[in-house]
Amino acid sequence: MSQRSCLMAAIALFCVMAAIGNVPDTANALSAVIYDKLLHFTAYALISTLVYVGLRGAPAVRALRTLVSIFVLGSIVEMIQLALPYRNPNWLDWKFDMLAALTCVGMLMLLHPVITARQALRIERINHRPARKP
Repeated sequence: MSQRSCLMAAIALFCVMAAIGNVPDTANALSAVIYDKLLHFTAYALISTLVYVGLRGAPAVRALRTLVSIFVLGSIVEMIQLALPYRNPNWLDWKFDMLAALTCVGMLMLLHPVITARQALRIERINHRPARKP
């Protein structure tokens, strides 16, 4: 999956999630089946992963940009809920969004050296061609 498609998938997931969550009684129906905070954590963990993978640069820069993105996206959802008469913003939801982002970004930063070393080995194998015998 390319970096651009990861970012597009993150945006699409966020839009679908925000749309479904703000339909009257849909959020309550989902929360009755699956714990609300688990839904938030899972959704934002996936969005965080897609954003991190979709960005370029050093791992620390990617991590910071991912955290800022999740901060903004989670705030947008809570502000939308503030504007809707049938929804109430829950800042604990936003905290779980940020917890998911921190968890995923931390794990991705720890795995980054392993992933890049593996990719470098793969590229080295592709570029290395044994000499032909005369």
